[in-house]
Amino acid sequence: MAEAAGLAFGTISIASLFSTCLEALERIDLAQRHGEDYEVSLTKLLLLKARFHAWGESLCIAEPGRETGILRERWQQEQNVVGRSLISIQDIFQDSHNLERKYGLKVRAAGQDHRAIAPGTSLSRLRQIETALRASAQQRQDKTSVWKKTQWAIRDKQKFDLLLSDLMFYVDNLEKLSDRLGIIAVQRQLLSTKIQEIETAEGIKLLQDAVEDQKTSPTQSPVASGVLGGHRFIENIVNERAKVIEGDIGDIGPHSHGHLYENNMASGDSRVVYGNTTADFARDFFR
Repeated sequence: MAEAAGLAFGTISIASLFSTCLEALERIDLAQRHGEDYEVSLTKLLLLKARFHAWGESLCIAEPGRETGILRERWQQEQNVVGRSLISIQDIFQDSHNLERKYGLKVRAAGQDHRAIAPGTSLSRLRQIETALRASAQQRQDKTSVWKKTQWAIRDKQKFDLLLSDLMFYVDNLEKLSDRLGIIAVQRQLLSTKIQEIETAEGIKLLQDAVEDQKTSPTQSPVASGVLGGHRFIENIVNERAKVIEGDIGDIGPHSHGHLYENNMASGDSRVVYGNTTADFARDFFR
């Protein structure tokens, strides 16, 4: 049996486009000493990268032909959201003039000497967050990409915050897609697992400050209430052929979170799991 073809937006491979965008996000250099006033902004960038990677991982975007079944079924209706959002993120980083003029970045050639963040400095907690949330881009291009040749250093914090705002708009759009497909819980759990790798209280506090400052809508909270406690599922309606897990994924032990369920409805050929499940079960459930 021939392997299924990967999803595409026009002639563009979604897997390749996703990997290119993820790699571009990795090119912003965080290793310079910026001072404490930059910490929240830099943490917001790390969180956006982690949210973007978790979105792709939850839908198996980087595995051509093996994308999550519900996305493949709904591709005709949803391909514009995915394709346009990814292309817009890619376009942001392809326009070097705009990166300098509009977003306050400047070129720092890869390999150029720079000062790393040393333990004990005010930015050591930022490095800890970066280590916990880091995700490597999967390279699918045959030739060395432009992102490998160039890194971007932050020159103007106020303009850099505009870049974060623009990126957030597209990441939010992709997460709304996950919510429509009933797979947002998988994405949140993937992100939650990474966040739990942060060990220090001040690192968690910095991340929480970044989350609050992002002004994300309650239904699209990037770390969800699962990091701090259980979820509330109230008056959710699931119909047609939707698949939904209403609970945490990956932790079903005695210390896993409990949840509140009120007036939820499922109908038609929909499939709903109420409660926590293992990661293996969730991946099979959404195939």
